Amino acid sequence: MLLRKLALKDIGTYAGLQEFDLVPKVKYGAKRPIILFGGLNGAGKTTFLAAVRLALYGRQSFDSLPTQKEYELHLLDLVHRPRNSLVRSTQASVTLEFEYSRMGHRASYSVVRMWDERGKGVVEQLLIYEDGQEEPYLMDEQAQAFLNQLVPPGVAQFFFFDGEKIAALAKDDSDVVVADAIRRLLGLDLVDRLESDLSVFVRNQRTASSDKRVRDEVAALNAELQATSEAYAEAKLKTESLAQRRSAAEESSGAKRMELSSQGGAWSVDRNALEQQLGQLSEQRSEYEANIRELLNGVGIFQLAPTLTSRVAGLLAKEGLRQENEVVQTAVSERALDLKQTVLSAVPVSPAERKKLDAAIDDWVRTFETTAGPTTNVFDFTASDIRKVREVLGVHSRLEHAQICEYTDKARASQLEEESIHDKLAHAPSDEFIKTAFDEMTEAAKLVGDLTAQWRSSVEEQRRLTWLSIELVRKLRKAEEKLVVSGNDERGHSAAIAAQNMIAEFKGVAATHKCGLLKNHFVEAFKRLARKDDIVRDAEIDPETFTVTLLDGSNRVVPKKRLSAGEKQIYAIAMLEALAKTSGRNLPVIIDTPLGRLDSKHRSKLVESYFPVASHQVIVLSTDTEVDSKFYDALSNKISHAFHLSFDEDSGSTEVKTGYFWRHSSEVHAHAA
Repeated sequence: MLLRKLALKDIGTYAGLQEFDLVPKVKYGAKRPIILFGGLNGAGKTTFLAAVRLALYGRQSFDSLPTQKEYELHLLDLVHRPRNSLVRSTQASVTLEFEYSRMGHRASYSVVRMWDERGKGVVEQLLIYEDGQEEPYLMDEQAQAFLNQLVPPGVAQFFFFDGEKIAALAKDDSDVVVADAIRRLLGLDLVDRLESDLSVFVRNQRTASSDKRVRDEVAALNAELQATSEAYAEAKLKTESLAQRRSAAEESSGAKRMELSSQGGAWSVDRNALEQQLGQLSEQRSEYEANIRELLNGVGIFQLAPTLTSRVAGLLAKEGLRQENEVVQTAVSERALDLKQTVLSAVPVSPAERKKLDAAIDDWVRTFETTAGPTTNVFDFTASDIRKVREVLGVHSRLEHAQICEYTDKARASQLEEESIHDKLAHAPSDEFIKTAFDEMTEAAKLVGDLTAQWRSSVEEQRRLTWLSIELVRKLRKAEEKLVVSGNDERGHSAAIAAQNMIAEFKGVAATHKCGLLKNHFVEAFKRLARKDDIVRDAEIDPETFTVTLLDGSNRVVPKKRLSAGEKQIYAIAMLEALAKTSGRNLPVIIDTPLGRLDSKHRSKLVESYFPVASHQVIVLSTDTEVDSKFYDALSNKISHAFHLSFDEDSGSTEVKTGYFWRHSSEVHAHAA
């Protein structure tokens, strides 16, 4: 297949009729396969790729099949809307001219897909012209069936792809995307449909000669099962679409969160709430400080001078002890005098003996005398006052001191929290400064939440339909057991069963064979494109689950998670090349923004080892930072010609020029000469 020309009329950013010559030129006796499109983001590169796919496949050109209503809305959105103009077109069209060889015959086809806005709906028409004839060769459904047979949609995705397809394969650690691609490559979706049709045929055969009641029951169950299967298929497509959209939304939400953080979002605060909290903390701290001052006016202040308080308490103790001793000595002296005057005076003893007795009593009285401590009162307190003061200095002052410490700790904590809030307010950007970023992050997070809820609902619907299908199949088999098959019906039934067995065997053999080819092509491509020679030396692809296992030079498993971001991109591109080669189709390659996440070395590998050999016709859609002047020079001897897509902000449309960014038409021709 060779693409000759693409014509866009009022599509996307392309105003009026824009035509692109896509035939690779022969220069210096060598065919140059690369046609290079350069444009900044929003200039129309993705629209170009979408237009090619739309021309060939219409509603089937999307990764997830939209409803007819969604498809019509998409067509309406594609119609160019000029700025600063009240008049706009209600029609748009895409024309793709290409050559295709079949059975040794080379034919030229022109595919025209046009649509017209009619009220709230869209009228679409598809025409195919062969070999320049004036009358259409095929129209509408027949034309679409012809294109699907010529270039199956499941195969075309390996030749016409963009950076999102590469990113999906690169992030596909569980090999879900690869498995789906291999199934489409093998045509297993068609085989599954044939197998399903055979099952329907078998059931119909079983109902051919049965009584009407059972036939009606089986027919009703078949109809319900068919409707459930269709509903399940739609739910599955919806779930897959929601999963992709949720993944993209999560990535966008993460980017918005990082953007907010880079703008000071980590310090983003609710100023009113913090200022109110700051006022409350200030009031609390003032209350704590007032309580401390009040307590310091009491006996708690003595604990602030513990040495002096201890000395005073000691003096009070000694003075109290001295006063107690004086009371005891006075009482003893009085009792001794009374003893001598009243008791001993009545005892008949000699004067000398009485004198000895008096002296002995006086000596005993003197034993109660004490000389410790001061001999005079220091505080001039009574014994009762001394006990009260000692109690105040001891128990009461310690209790109040504990309260002072508690209030002090609370006041200090309040002060620290106030300082923290002051720090936040000092660092926090203004509400106006972060409002846009914060609103975008909030919207992104809300979108993730909405999509997650929708995805869970869709998964639940799939689960419900699965159980319903199981129950319907059980009922259907039970009803079929009542059917009696004979004659030709039995032979047809046997043939259908045999065909089903053959299909199952074919699926296994085809999967094993194709996975072997795919593995060889992948390993060859990866080794050619990767800059580390020993990172992947071999691979294994399971023919049942289509899981890809990477192996290094020592035959050890290399988990995909261990690959760098650039290596995952190379893995994705190598897998796409391998899938394209395994398909056995000789188709052009269109690749949109392929170098976005690659480092300079991986980019060099891709430029040198992929673009020039990817196909006989390679259309590369790139920004100036992907294929820059260095890579342009490296590709120059493989570039047939180039286009520069420049978006005009004033008119809101894309201007198409010959050349590539910094190279004008004259420079390109001079360079080629």
